Amino acid sequence: MSNNKKQFTALMYGLFNTYGQNFNQTQVDVYWNVLSRYSHDQVTQAFNQYLLIGKRFPRPADIIELIDNASGNRHMEASEAWAIALSANDEANTVVWTDEMHKAWVVAKNVMDLGDEVGARRAFIESYGRLIQESIFNCKPISVTVSLGFDKTKRIQAINNAVFTGLLSEAEAKKYLPKPENTFAMLENKQDDEKSAGIPAGLFGIKAMLKADKLNKQEKWKVEQSRLHESLRKRYEQQLSELNNEAVANG
Repeated sequence: MSNNKKQFTALMYGLFNTYGQNFNQTQVDVYWNVLSRYSHDQVTQAFNQYLLIGKRFPRPADIIELIDNASGNRHMEASEAWAIALSANDEANTVVWTDEMHKAWVVAKNVMDLGDEVGARRAFIESYGRLIQESIFNCKPISVTVSLGFDKTKRIQAINNAVFTGLLSEAEAKKYLPKPENTFAMLENKQDDEKSAGIPAGLFGIKAMLKADKLNKQEKWKVEQSRLHESLRKRYEQQLSELNNEAVANG
């Protein structure tokens, strides 16, 4: 977004006006230094989305969080990450985790080996939080690796759970699941079997409903985003015109 500082300033002006604050160029420069690494479209979408949910003037971290969520670059909460990382203590388990989870586990494992699980959890959460902040600051995309355990049943459970939580796509999951196991990536091929067996919807039906609901929400958001963007643009143009008129009157 390096060539769009004027557009960014216009967006910030709209935010100042919307939240009843005076325009502050120093604050704009601070926000620009943090957010300029993202594209203008990403920032605009995040600003518009924040207007729907934000009750106070946004901080840069609020905007970054919305950008990451929209791009799928969202880290798990520390408690969820710990539950996954803890399974790495048993070599039978397959672990699907991010680089941050893996590195934090290395720190926690030293404490765990001393028999202090509570301390290990604390060490993991502190390290994980620090690593996430570093990754967000450096705009590092989430990188996921799969550490295969020797228990094939647990492997299927771990891979399927990773699909549910968004760590793995269905296409990626296929690489780690033996055929013809009942995986999410293969459920579409079982639709006819479910119907013939008298299963009304089964997992396939749940999956289809989730997809339909997601598409419906995305369509509604596009319409709302367009409306908000137009409203923000008109408001900015009106305020800019008033400032110009005031400058001419005082000039």
